[in-house]
Amino acid sequence: MKSVLNLIFNWSKVHYLSILIFLAFILIYSFTMLDEPGGRINFGDSIKWQYLHKVNGLPHSTGYPQMALLSELFSRIIFFLPEFQRITFISIFFGALSITVFYGLVCLLTSNKWGAIIASVFFGLTVTFWTLSTEPEVYTLNIFYLLCIIYFFIKYQKTKTNKYFLIGSAFYAFSFGNHLSMITILPAIVYVVLATDFKNAFTKKNVFLICLFVILSSLQYVFLYFRASVADLNIEYTEVPLNPSISQFIEYISGGGFVKGESSYVKKYDLSEIFALRVPKFLELLNENFNPFGLILVFAGFFYCFFIGKEYKMLSFLVLALLGELAFAISYDVIDITVFYLPIYLIFAVFAALIFANKQQFYPALIFLIVIYINVFHNNTFKKISNPPVVNFSQIDQSVDYYDKSDFPLFYPYYQNYYTKSYVNYQTIYGAFDSKRKFIDNISETVSEKIFYSFGKDYPLFTDTALFSIQIAKETKITEYVKSKVDSGKVIFISVLDEASNNMPANFKDYIKGIGGTVDRIGWRGSYAGVIYQNRICDKANNVNNVKLAYDNGFCDPTDGKLEYDIVSAGLDFGNKCSFEVGSNYYQSYSRGVNVLVYDLEQNRATELMNFDTHLGDVNQLFLIKRK
Repeated sequence: MKSVLNLIFNWSKVHYLSILIFLAFILIYSFTMLDEPGGRINFGDSIKWQYLHKVNGLPHSTGYPQMALLSELFSRIIFFLPEFQRITFISIFFGALSITVFYGLVCLLTSNKWGAIIASVFFGLTVTFWTLSTEPEVYTLNIFYLLCIIYFFIKYQKTKTNKYFLIGSAFYAFSFGNHLSMITILPAIVYVVLATDFKNAFTKKNVFLICLFVILSSLQYVFLYFRASVADLNIEYTEVPLNPSISQFIEYISGGGFVKGESSYVKKYDLSEIFALRVPKFLELLNENFNPFGLILVFAGFFYCFFIGKEYKMLSFLVLALLGELAFAISYDVIDITVFYLPIYLIFAVFAALIFANKQQFYPALIFLIVIYINVFHNNTFKKISNPPVVNFSQIDQSVDYYDKSDFPLFYPYYQNYYTKSYVNYQTIYGAFDSKRKFIDNISETVSEKIFYSFGKDYPLFTDTALFSIQIAKETKITEYVKSKVDSGKVIFISVLDEASNNMPANFKDYIKGIGGTVDRIGWRGSYAGVIYQNRICDKANNVNNVKLAYDNGFCDPTDGKLEYDIVSAGLDFGNKCSFEVGSNYYQSYSRGVNVLVYDLEQNRATELMNFDTHLGDVNQLFLIKRK
């Protein structure tokens, strides 16, 4: 065991500090763990991990066999935590382990253990990594693999010792059992091998061992194939065809649905689109994680090692890894794009840490501490992480009175929000909802009950409406809803997500325009945020970027300083985010369309978070349906 630790951390010198760093970040991440099911960045994906192991389910492509196996393991051994937190602890564990390896990497590159501690705290408390270390996802494990690969290949480049080449190759092969985006750093690995000792690296023994690593890594997917082939697998909780053919399974584990067809997330952007859409978002995320002072450290560390340290091979390896990750992320069009920039933040943090190779340590350390303070306190990172989002499941909430007072089942059509579906599945599995609450493809073909409830928009789910009588049990329209909440004691916050302009009702546009608003100027997938108080509005629409409204930005404050707030809206093309930071609380919605937060000044709290999917219309409807 000690020999393995010597390989990673130079055990005789820094092992005590490594243990302390690991334990410190276990505590930090545990203390700020999301204390409820789901996640802040991608609620649907996160909450799925918290129930799939209970029902032998399988997630979306590419299957993520390591996360599936770790979920089975952690759900059993972390018995002292609530079940949903056991899965979250996977992220906590690998987040803390990643920072420990990061510390070892910086020690390797700079021989400065105190500088490595400061740099580790800096990266460990960046908002994206901190967030992903406190909610269930695959990305801290991905960063752990990336750090180990970088460590061992740099160690190989510095020493030309074969064992480091083999260990790095093994980590790289097995990393594909977690996330296939690791393919993006292959050019960097090929470069460092070619630039170090190509002939000795590819001896017959090494080629045999590398092939063995690849075969063993591929066997991870046998677990997924076995689970998909089980006869009693519940189709509601799996996203791979049951009993798949070999071709179907290969398409599933290779991410076929993500890279081809109309649902492809990999876009072909021309240069103008990259600079107009993707680069601004990337720069915004960089600023959120590093701020300008931190970016100064990044460039200072890089140029110091390039011009003074002359570490050309090592820097070329890191730059190639960075460019590979950036090329992938810049063309990947997904809602939670910020997580795919995480490897880039890591490499930037390594560049920043290189400044500690300089013998003049005081000024870099001082700037690092300033950056950490700004990131954690001035930018309210701690507040955002310690206050979990209020996720909007208004359609479910609206149904509770009806559902609890009857024995009628409640069905959700599949076109409803992805996050709502995941939430319903979780609550059904853990017993909060009756098992009859579920999603269905088609009412007339799959429902045998004579009387039931369901949501819809002009109810398109029926193949033969002559079989049913339908009445509206409850209905809420956006204009009437907002008007009903506007009184002297309430502040109305509005933020749109995804796409809200299509089919937005004219009377809502007219109402907002009548009190001085600009909601009628939202374009396709545009952004919009507004604040209404005593029938006065401050708002902003933007079709080329996100929108941010703050009480102190000098733009407008209809509350005249009575309430601190920071409202963010981003359409699908500009980050897809809807958040409300009001007072000391942080709220977030994941639902498409117009999201409305009602804040009661007398109670000093948010009382409602309602969503209207204006892409489909202006009304939330609950139907009572009877089979004729």
